[in-house]
Amino acid sequence: MLRRPRYEYRPTLPIERCEASGNKNIYANKVDAERAVERSSLERGTELYAYFDNACAHWHLTRLPPW
Repeated sequence: MLRRPRYEYRPTLPIERCEASGNKNIYANKVDAERAVERSSLERGTELYAYFDNACAHWHLTRLPPW
């Protein structure tokens, strides 16, 4: 029987949204954004990338590979 991987307990925090970038989630720093990328890959199997948006000075996720 396969078990789902255990994830550390994370209290639910209100997700901040960035109106300047099309209502995307805001991540406080690069480490938090990369953790969200890893979590998305494990939980959903989606490939996302973290990037810093100079227009709003926040970290976001995208499906587009870095160029």
